[in-house]
Amino acid sequence: MYHFSRAFKLFTMIQNKGTTYKELIEFLYGETPPTNHDFLARINPSVVTETIKSNAYDEKVCYEENPNPNATIGFLIEYPFHYYIYKNIYPHLPESEFIVDAIWIRRNVKNWEELIEGFTKFLNVEKVRFRIFHTGLDADEFFKNYQILVSNTNKPILDLPCNQKKKKVRVMYGHSKDLWNFGPWSRVFDLALVYGPYSHKYVRNYTHSVVVGNARFDGWFSGEVDKGIPADLKKRLDPHKKTILYLPTHGNLCSLEFITVAMPELLANYNFIIKPHQLTLYADPERLDKFRQFIIDDPNSERIIWVDDYSDLVGLLAASDVIISDNSGAIFDAVLLDKPIVLIDTLTDQFFEKEMWNIEKRGKDVWDIPLSYPGSIEQQIKHDKQMQVGENVKDAQELSDAIAHALSGIEREAGRRKRIKDLIFSYRDGSSGRRSASAIRSLVKSESREKTFLALQAEMEVSRNTIFLKEMIADLQRVARSYFRVSPLYEYYCPNF
Repeated sequence: MYHFSRAFKLFTMIQNKGTTYKELIEFLYGETPPTNHDFLARINPSVVTETIKSNAYDEKVCYEENPNPNATIGFLIEYPFHYYIYKNIYPHLPESEFIVDAIWIRRNVKNWEELIEGFTKFLNVEKVRFRIFHTGLDADEFFKNYQILVSNTNKPILDLPCNQKKKKVRVMYGHSKDLWNFGPWSRVFDLALVYGPYSHKYVRNYTHSVVVGNARFDGWFSGEVDKGIPADLKKRLDPHKKTILYLPTHGNLCSLEFITVAMPELLANYNFIIKPHQLTLYADPERLDKFRQFIIDDPNSERIIWVDDYSDLVGLLAASDVIISDNSGAIFDAVLLDKPIVLIDTLTDQFFEKEMWNIEKRGKDVWDIPLSYPGSIEQQIKHDKQMQVGENVKDAQELSDAIAHALSGIEREAGRRKRIKDLIFSYRDGSSGRRSASAIRSLVKSESREKTFLALQAEMEVSRNTIFLKEMIADLQRVARSYFRVSPLYEYYCPNF
């Protein structure tokens, strides 16, 4: 129905002689063209469609890069957070480099130019090799030398025709939202690198799964990372107060609105660090603006330490005394490092049965979709007595007491913490990055594995729905060729109307 209504609107605009070029471009691409540009004078009319898609009305964009001429392995990244997923794997693969997907960034981030500029500077500071994939490039040429593409999830780049036959690796990046995390999309990968027995149990249903541990925390377990408070953060903290690190997730599982009521009391008694989820930062910034506006009159609001996407979570966890979260994978990062936890628990049966199925679009490629369910790991840790390792809060007024209780009771949860760590995180030895690199490299020469039964079932269902949608599109095209007289539509779909 969505495709039909959009197609109808497009053809109506084309037929209407009063439709301006500006209105057409804004409808098609959500962008306003510069007021003084002469678009048609600058293009080859034979490639109008492709040129409109490729920033033709911008000045030529030059991106700073630091490519590896010998790269055969590419790590796909869109946000700075993604860099940290691979940070400890990359050094063990000299034949690799990072690939920044500027097409995704442009489509889904309002201040996309600012992000790309900052991102490239950040990668240069980190002294890693990288390239920028952006519109206007020949994808076949850009990706021709890569044998393996590594990603944290199924991304549009992986679906490009030139990448169809390349080997693909999934690297886990968090432990929560099982409905999504262990979904059938893993079937597009030849190999999945997972944290431990729990994730292996589910991911292997769709692809070959290898347990490697969590490479993001290698430095912590090897002793290479200073477990003290980072210097730049330490000077902003009151040494006489304990430090809260608030790590909310995104979308309809996020607790930003819940915690606002408790902020005055928390700010008066604690240092308060907040690291928003990257999707909230880039796809839902208005939500953060509302949060700031709600607490703007609090004299202590300026003491909040806002942390952006460029910060390594390991250092933030080192600086914190207690973690507050909701349905985020950061819950289990805190468990891994034995940090006291307070969990915001507000999701009702009504939410799981109805509310989370109200799918909403937050960006051109970002949607609120069903991610969790009552049996998901981040829900179990709140409700299963054998797994509870922190304080649960259903009322914001209870937060202060819950924090105090969590800070004083870390030893009470020692047994359950160990049980969860054994279930979720294998190899807490500082070598997960090396182990991951070895598994990736071994894929180059390995034979392709047969798809699992569930992967084939998923492919069958996708194929069936694809054919159905193609038929619907063909029907719409037939109607369009009739110049959108309404009668053909009713005649075709409602012959007895």
